[in-house]
Amino acid sequence: MQPVRYGYTASIAYLQDNGLTDYEQLEQKATAATERFHKLSDQIKSTEVALHTNTELKAATVQYAKTRPTFEKYKASKYSKKFLAEHEADRAWGTVYKLCKIFLRPTFCLSLALNLPA
Repeated sequence: MQPVRYGYTASIAYLQDNGLTDYEQLEQKATAATERFHKLSDQIKSTEVALHTNTELKAATVQYAKTRPTFEKYKASKYSKKFLAEHEADRAWGTVYKLCKIFLRPTFCLSLALNLPA
């Protein structure tokens, strides 16, 4: 194990240990490290966007599943005004169901195109 060095001597020792005695080599390594950093940063950002989208899809799927039975009953009643009056308190289900269905439509279409279970 090498002794711990501080300051200027540590920097010189690091450069010598890694064979970076030429300025052009050091510049190339720094450029490569910067490019790698930017590439990884872009990958992280795109992954975060995908995770956010996935979270939204999960939430929409849950809302869709919760509201579908009520909406199906509403459809079975042939869009009855009486049904709406009876379910006035939880009327948001219709809007939520429709929005979730619209939001999830591209996912369903993609699932059908790839023969995946919806």
